[in-house]
Amino acid sequence: MSAEFELEILTPGKKLFGEKVSEAIVPAWDGETGILANHENFVGKLGTGALKIVQEGKDFWYMVSGGVYEVRDGVVSVLAQVAEEAAQVDIESAKEIDEKLSSELPKTNLNTIAGQNMTMELERARARLEVYNRTKSVH
Repeated sequence: MSAEFELEILTPGKKLFGEKVSEAIVPAWDGETGILANHENFVGKLGTGALKIVQEGKDFWYMVSGGVYEVRDGVVSVLAQVAEEAAQVDIESAKEIDEKLSSELPKTNLNTIAGQNMTMELERARARLEVYNRTKSVH
């Protein structure tokens, strides 16, 4: 029984990660899914949030949003619409977006495309802040 499995993080534009890990915690649309080696095959809807990877006892963080994730025969594939490594997060921009949209969203009709897009951008900004803060706390 192997204690590691292959994990890959893919976006439409590039492959962000593809290595062996010992654990992953994936933000699903309805909570978090913990994945260890020998997990049963599974397909889930990806949410917006912090993806935690444990590799050689160290934690690594990514912001992911939208898409699916799959466990198949010992390989985990995270197919995200948007994904960023913690080191790539523009913290100042994320703070500005959070501040701006937090005040605008209550005045917006959430049933419109514009309202839904604003909600998604706010969720992504907050996920970026979470990834940044979690990375900062472990390094």
